[in-house]
Amino acid sequence: MSKLLKNAVLIFFVGILFSCSSEDDNNPNKDKASIIGIWKLISETENGIDITESCDLFYVFTADQATVKYYDDDDCTQQFSDVASYSLNNNTLTFSQGSDTFSVEVLELSATTLKIKEVDEEGSGGQTNTYIETYIKQ
Repeated sequence: MSKLLKNAVLIFFVGILFSCSSEDDNNPNKDKASIIGIWKLISETENGIDITESCDLFYVFTADQATVKYYDDDDCTQQFSDVASYSLNNNTLTFSQGSDTFSVEVLELSATTLKIKEVDEEGSGGQTNTYIETYIKQ
């Protein structure tokens, strides 16, 4: 009788474990909800070499659009601002403006850090360049 009770309890706990994790893993809005907010660029590398500028670059993500704000390196005044719709699927962040799309790989997304990777296959002289950008949430 006690062996049957132990097996029943084990099956009960295994069932609870799998039912809880499957709901969380199948939530398509989990990642998109965590990207919403203001993100400030803190470091950027090109092919492993630090190219971080002294002025700020921000991404502002809402539920359905992203705004990039760039401040000029000479006097740190706002140089430009641009708005695009975006989608976040698995580790791919895709920006869209009309028929133009642009995608980056999300290397890390947490409550405080966004790290993305862009591969530019049309760099100067036909060279492929890899950019890694790290942002912190404001």
